[in-house]
Formats: sequence, structure tokens, C-alpha cells
Amino acid sequence: MAMDEDVASDRRRREELGLIKAFLGIRDPSRRQRILELAEELADHAASETAGLAFASTDASLGDVPRDLPGQTE
Repeated sequence: MAMDEDVASDRRRREELGLIKAFLGIRDPSRRQRILELAEELADHAASETAGLAFASTDASLGDVPRDLPGQTE
């Protein structure tokens, strides 16, 4: 199991370095700013989804989960 975690960690590290390298290659400050804003929006969205799922999985009183959640695909 530790080996799988090492592989995942290495993959994530490569992704992070690739993202940094690509970002630093963008010379236009307004484009860099827009990319930063987009990344922050995506991170906030992912965090709120994770928090919502954690709440839903721990609250037995919710009953059925609504089917019309934004971003949900079928």
C-alpha cells in the first residue's frame, strides 16, 4: 500500500511542477492573474463539494440525496 501512495505522491509532484513551469512561461500578467483566479475558483468549488459530501455522509437525517445538484452528470 505504501508503494501506491509513493506513486501517487510522485505523480502529484510531477503535475504540480508541470503546472508551475507552464504558469511561469506565461508572460502576460493579466493572463497569469486570470489563471490564478480560475485555479482558486476550482479549488474553492472542489473544497465545497468535498465538505458537502462529508456532511451528507455523516447526516443520516438527509434521506435521499437530490438528483438535480449543479455539476452532476448522468
